[in-house]
Amino acid sequence: MKNILSYKTILISTYALCMGLVVYVFTATISIIQEQNILGIDINADSNTVNINAYIKTSLLRFRVFPEKRIPRINNWHTISSVVLRNCTNNKTYTFNNVPIDDQGYGELTIDETIVVYDGPYRWYVKGYSHLNRKYNCYAMDIAKNFVDLTKEGKELLAGEVSVIDDNYINALDMSVLVNKMFVNDYSTDLNQDTKVNSLDFSNQIFNIYLFGD
Repeated sequence: MKNILSYKTILISTYALCMGLVVYVFTATISIIQEQNILGIDINADSNTVNINAYIKTSLLRFRVFPEKRIPRINNWHTISSVVLRNCTNNKTYTFNNVPIDDQGYGELTIDETIVVYDGPYRWYVKGYSHLNRKYNCYAMDIAKNFVDLTKEGKELLAGEVSVIDDNYINALDMSVLVNKMFVNDYSTDLNQDTKVNSLDFSNQIFNIYLFGD
């Protein structure tokens, strides 16, 4: 009788141990699968394959433009500009004001966390100080292409918009302002940036009279 009880006790203990082991393995498997789903791990993928998704954001976008008819012509393209980037698909727009352009025509736009320009090509609009707004082509912008040379389009910034009424249009108001500044060193009306306002600046303005910016 004692042998039978001992046998039953061993059998029940063994059964309970096996069931406990099955429950533990099942629970651990479910936990691993849930963790893989949270981490985005493909359990069917090759164990030697590692998938990494990352977005690299450019923080500085450089460009180049040429203001027209400068004297001297070389290394004399400095100005203060405003730049507008407009998405060529959905018209989302970013505006950058008071962007300095150096003597070689280079400017830089700071791209912070509020600006996203990787979502498609953007059209450029650039307006120099005393210049009309100029429209350029659409360009894709990412970390591998963070420089846009707008000079390759052959479009210089057109000078002559100097009146206090900044209407992106050169007319008699702009002419009168320039005439009143004749023979002085005035940055806004010195259109060719040769350090003085004279007939050369006036002729540049006359050449662009009645033109609208883009």
